[in-house]
Amino acid sequence: MASFKDKIDLREDIHDLYDNNKEDELQEKLGKRTGEDPSELTSVTPNTNALFNHILPDEDPLEYVTQRRENAAEWTDLRKRGTALLMLLNLQIGRPKYERVGQIRKPDRADFLMAAIAHDKEYELSSDAYMPTTLPIGAEQYWDDPPSRTTLPEQHLDTIAHVDERFESNLTDWLSDNTDVRDADYGVYVLDCTPPTGLDEPESIWLLRRDVQATLEFGADIEGSIKKAGVALNENCRTYYVGMAENPADRVVAHIEGAHKSVTDMTNLFSPVVLCELHPCETEDDAEELEGERADEINNMDCAFAHSDQLSVDPLEYL
Repeated sequence: MASFKDKIDLREDIHDLYDNNKEDELQEKLGKRTGEDPSELTSVTPNTNALFNHILPDEDPLEYVTQRRENAAEWTDLRKRGTALLMLLNLQIGRPKYERVGQIRKPDRADFLMAAIAHDKEYELSSDAYMPTTLPIGAEQYWDDPPSRTTLPEQHLDTIAHVDERFESNLTDWLSDNTDVRDADYGVYVLDCTPPTGLDEPESIWLLRRDVQATLEFGADIEGSIKKAGVALNENCRTYYVGMAENPADRVVAHIEGAHKSVTDMTNLFSPVVLCELHPCETEDDAEELEGERADEINNMDCAFAHSDQLSVDPLEYL
């Protein structure tokens, strides 16, 4: 059983901040505490800068990430800042590495203010010191190592191109034989985003699986696609990402390279390993419909989990 009794637990403090303040009040209080103009704290960039200036004033957020994340030099500045903000929140209050920060919402603002308060109270700057902030209070009693992932189920879908150094070349070759997809105005794509197993499994995935397992045993609901994917991984499922876009062939390349990834994108945590499918569509409505249909079909396969913004059925109902 994983130890939790000696960890700093800020969950009730964060809940109190959330419950006793309106969102604009949290923004105002963070501005006052950090010496920043509250009206400027509207998005990822100013909030990242404010918290870094307050907690790690000698660190530049962009350089901080670039020095600590592989291939981060190729990321957009927005993704770098979002990642830097998450790293800082993880160190200062224990916000889990799998809880991405994107469009700023009230729960994020409670975390931001808690981080500034924790720093001012000289709390430790170490993720190991804290209880995960999003773990339901009481679920920690069920903390234990998650189910072992030593082997993967066979891939359910075909392969267009593996995500490696030859990805773009192999995709170009495939598109030359599938000009209807190459020339389509809209389309749907499917990515296999199954994390590696065993010792190669990223720490953030292992922590996600541990926490969703404890949450389920505690009897709390699992909310959000990332946590639901964690449940699926504990059932030894493959994880797929189904999306739609204009100019799908170009979009999928940019998506995999990270040029268009938002800081909350599921594929920031679940890195694509194989491009499985590309389907042409005539209109945006056709693409949205096909995206949902294809995701539902994949979720109905054995040992498969698919994320999509167009799902008609909760994927956990298939597990």
